[in-house]
Amino acid sequence: MLLSDLSNLPGVSGNEDAVRDYILNEITAYCDSISVDRVGNIVAVVKAGGNKNGEEVPKIMLAAHMDEVGFIVSGVDRNGNLQIMPVGGIDPKVVPGSKVLVGDNDIKGVIGIKAIHLQSEVEFKKTVAIDALRVDIGSDRKKLTENVVIPGDYVVFDTMFEEFGEGLYSGKAFDDRVGCAILIELMRNLKRLPFDLYICFSVKEEIGLAGAKILAESIKPDVAIILEGTTCADLPNVAGHMVSSRLREGPVLAIMDGSSVSSRKLNEFIIAAAKENHIPYQFKNTVTGGNDAAAIQRSAMGAMVSSISVPCRYLHSPVSVISKEDYDNAFYLVTAVIEKLSETGGSIDVH
Repeated sequence: MLLSDLSNLPGVSGNEDAVRDYILNEITAYCDSISVDRVGNIVAVVKAGGNKNGEEVPKIMLAAHMDEVGFIVSGVDRNGNLQIMPVGGIDPKVVPGSKVLVGDNDIKGVIGIKAIHLQSEVEFKKTVAIDALRVDIGSDRKKLTENVVIPGDYVVFDTMFEEFGEGLYSGKAFDDRVGCAILIELMRNLKRLPFDLYICFSVKEEIGLAGAKILAESIKPDVAIILEGTTCADLPNVAGHMVSSRLREGPVLAIMDGSSVSSRKLNEFIIAAAKENHIPYQFKNTVTGGNDAAAIQRSAMGAMVSSISVPCRYLHSPVSVISKEDYDNAFYLVTAVIEKLSETGGSIDVH
């Protein structure tokens, strides 16, 4: 299964190699050209059908990011434990007790914390900063650890994809392997289109949208849609106005988030496609977070941007949860949008 394979791969920001190799192997047969730029972004192009004269046609861009949050080794203490720094936004409260894999050789480790029996009242009430935590790899000597781990090695959550409950999936890195899986599946089912379609898999989204900035400057798309995993907070004791999205209520459209404002016309176009195909959808209820849409919206000549996201509980943690129903409907929705764009030649009325 695509999502299972992608979720299990390591791909902390700046170290997306395993994810990129997997995607390249899956999509090369389904595009007219494919390239990897200097920073590691994948750009797959499906050229407009019947455009033998090389006439200018709209550029439609679909994008998902390959990277995930994680850690990087910053040093080794005298007891042989690893000092780490976060890569991307990770809540330090969810880190202690996590199993991790370190470096290219997948050295097993655990992120421990002082047992509750030994903590003072002050310590018990305090959240330990990530740079004060340590990764225990079973070594008790600094020299021994330095033989197998060096500063700069990446550390990823050791979580395996699972199906559980009633139609739910759990795993790591659903932000944004759900988007990557949906785009791969879309490419397998594409027909020839009246516009140039750029399907992009970006790097370093979690540390500042670095890959998307380069993609946008290079491609200069007219329209860009981001496929993403987004926050879901349909949990006990969360006030209604803070529930950003809900499981099993369909893919999520954003009016705006912490870094971009979605194109109203593009959202209306997506909603029309959803209604025509009886696909459920919901709006993101909070102005939080951000994704590659911000970098694309602000680059070159700018572009009409929006996001189609899969609601995801426990985002940026060792384990996330999504609904198979929402995941499938996100695929159906982006497929419907591409089909509707085919009917308009790739054009959306902006007036």
